[in-house]
Amino acid sequence: MIAIGDSVGRRIMDAGHQNPGRRVDMPAGRHTLWLVSGRATWQEDFQEPAALAPSDTLYELTGPGTLEFIEFSSYVWIEPGDPLGFGERAALYQTLMETRNRGVGQALAAGLTLRPEQIWVDIGTGTGAMVQALQEQAPRDGTLWIFGIDQA
Repeated sequence: MIAIGDSVGRRIMDAGHQNPGRRVDMPAGRHTLWLVSGRATWQEDFQEPAALAPSDTLYELTGPGTLEFIEFSSYVWIEPGDPLGFGERAALYQTLMETRNRGVGQALAAGLTLRPEQIWVDIGTGTGAMVQALQEQAPRDGTLWIFGIDQA
């Protein structure tokens, strides 16, 4: 299971409600479910069913399998993490480049004029050093929107 806070940057695929007794046959692959309310069971093919309860964690379900809602439930399907398989390479890049990139990000952000209500986008954010530097430099008297976008 994954904490909701660790799902930042993932895309919501579907959200809704289901009635008790509703069964959903899930195809092969990885599926990420947040059960907001209600109860359900998940049964991978040839495995014992697992009870799912609402919480602040995400369930990583590997199909094929069947999801059955036991009570009226609210749910959110979230894009699985690392769908392109960049996790290991991204982790290595983070380890090798984080300190260097932090200094570069801080130097660049120090030369910028940041005002409330601005929107900043870091495309190809890499280690996220520029986003972090912008957050550290952000004015405290309003909202500054900062987005970091990266393939990984």
